[in-house]
Amino acid sequence: MCAAALAAGAVLAGAALPPPAEAHARLLRTSPVQAAELDRSPARAGLLFDEPVRATGRPSLSGGGLERPLPLRARLERGGRLVSVALPARLGRGVYAIRWTIVSDDGHREAGALTFGIGAKAKGVSASASEKTQADALLTFARWVFVLGVLAAAGLAGVRLALRPVLSGWARDGGPALGTRPLAGALALAAVGAALELAAVPAALGTRFGVVTAAAGALALVGALASSRSLTPRAGQRVSAGLASGLVVAPALAGHALSPGRSSGAVLPIELVHACAAAAWLGAVLWLGMLVAAAVKPGAAGVPVAAAARRLSPVAAAAVGVVGVTGILRAALELQRWGQLGSTGYGRLLLVKTAVFLGLVAFGGWSHARLLKRLPSGAAVASLRRTVAAEAVLLAAVAGVVAALGSTSPPHALAAAPVSAVTSVLGRQADELAVGIRASRAGDEVAIDATVLGRDGTGAGGLRVDVAEAAARPRWSPARPCGDGRYCAHVRSSARAPRLVVRVRRRSGRASTVSITLPASPQPARAAALVAAEERALRSLHTVVIAERLASDSTHGLRTTWHVVAPDRLSYTTRVAGEAVVIGTRRWDRADAAARWLRSSQDPRLRLPALDWDRVEDPSLLGSGTVAGRPVWLVSFGDPTVPAWFEVAIDRRTQRPLVVRMVAAGHFMIRRYERFNAPLRIRPPAAAR
Repeated sequence: MCAAALAAGAVLAGAALPPPAEAHARLLRTSPVQAAELDRSPARAGLLFDEPVRATGRPSLSGGGLERPLPLRARLERGGRLVSVALPARLGRGVYAIRWTIVSDDGHREAGALTFGIGAKAKGVSASASEKTQADALLTFARWVFVLGVLAAAGLAGVRLALRPVLSGWARDGGPALGTRPLAGALALAAVGAALELAAVPAALGTRFGVVTAAAGALALVGALASSRSLTPRAGQRVSAGLASGLVVAPALAGHALSPGRSSGAVLPIELVHACAAAAWLGAVLWLGMLVAAAVKPGAAGVPVAAAARRLSPVAAAAVGVVGVTGILRAALELQRWGQLGSTGYGRLLLVKTAVFLGLVAFGGWSHARLLKRLPSGAAVASLRRTVAAEAVLLAAVAGVVAALGSTSPPHALAAAPVSAVTSVLGRQADELAVGIRASRAGDEVAIDATVLGRDGTGAGGLRVDVAEAAARPRWSPARPCGDGRYCAHVRSSARAPRLVVRVRRRSGRASTVSITLPASPQPARAAALVAAEERALRSLHTVVIAERLASDSTHGLRTTWHVVAPDRLSYTTRVAGEAVVIGTRRWDRADAAARWLRSSQDPRLRLPALDWDRVEDPSLLGSGTVAGRPVWLVSFGDPTVPAWFEVAIDRRTQRPLVVRMVAAGHFMIRRYERFNAPLRIRPPAAAR
């Protein structure tokens, strides 16, 4: 049956299938970026997806001084991947939200909101790109009707070939034509399901899902009409059987199986074999049910129930085995780890499908083994009728779970989606300028949002900033101003961990270049947990020594050694800025070793050891390495209260900080932590006692 399905389905695929795309359209980036603070009103907003989409309805703008949502005009660009939205001229100060809806190429309706501020900060708005696949019970029901009709039609047509010797020997009038009306009904069910799916999805005919579903529905309707006994019976049966076999490829072509970003060469054949085996299993159950129903009718004689059951048992057993193996392979391709079976909606549906499948296999195997030995007795036929009816209901339930899976995002799509507009935060020194870089990556698209601060802590405007992937001859992408001292750009890189260079050119023409390497897997949750563990480990120390270098630019720096004793004692020595001792609420300072100690009060009282930051924002795991022979985790994050950007090397065994690097306006600091819990005593200076 699979060979016939692939041959017949090739016509459907070739005629209806646009270029394949990833399941569920992923929002790669927005312009302006989510939660951006702009100086002036933008003329347009843009939403770039990883595949062609269709807009459903008009986007709307709300917020600011608008009394009610304002409908906006949108157009599709870049082959349908970019939704470009025209904004009203001269929007006033305030926070605005653009709400949008689209249909992805696989027929899923997705919605989101792009929020930005003009002369105001979008407080409480996450930097995450707001995007959500809309749940739709009607669409799931329509897909269940369509899948059930397709599998039943393909199964009835294919299994009939296996039963041909049995049916041809059945002399009862009408016996050879048994199954004609059920086949017509199954094809009609598929046509109704296709129509319901198209009605449930706006602008469906502009998507791969819509074109494939419409073509499949039309072919199913033709097959249903051809299967009617009132039309050329022999030829009609052949036409309807061929079309029914070919339709089994439609759910795979319209749904999740086509994924060029992954191993699509493996997924589509597995999905097709899985569907063929499921159709064969359902077809065997339906044929056995029809024969049993014919046998229990009054006056029925010669119905070959026993012969058919013995012939169909190996067909069903083989189909069950193929369904099980291909189902495991399919799940392995969709899941990154087995824990996603319980942590994602897609995984939980797979568990439900597996439970029903195993129950069905156990029930069918036990009942058939018990009843086949007793056939063709009347009691066995009656029991077999009830068993087959129960199996058909359970198989219909499995088809319902399959339909629900088609409406749910697979974990691989969720993992690959750019869940945040800011995935990595890194700070770099460009001579006297502090450069904080926020980078997001989706596929080969990398968005850069660079904040440049002068020594006075204000945003450095009037600069020319360019970004490129590191190479012998970099191809620079100019950044545009996107806020106070902020510059935004996009570059393309297929590297797993892209290495980028950012060039900052001042009005005088002097240029500085800094480089960053984006982590292959930022893992923000894990990075946040590592920083929290480091904070606990630092605060639990009794003593520590810190060697610090603090610079204001590339030439002026200051080296200081700190001795810290919990909870409120410290001393420091600086080569050019003198020394100090702090004990509780008392403090002593002197300019150099020859000067006299001066006593003063310390207010507020210190709480030591102290952190270098107040708040952790957008943590990223940069990778691992070694410091002084010790294995470490490397983590980066920002502190918006300064603002400052940090990179911390955390001892993998003790969770203690070994190196802290900070970039802030006019402050470029490196701290090395040593002599943890070593014997240290801090006393008042001898000359001041």
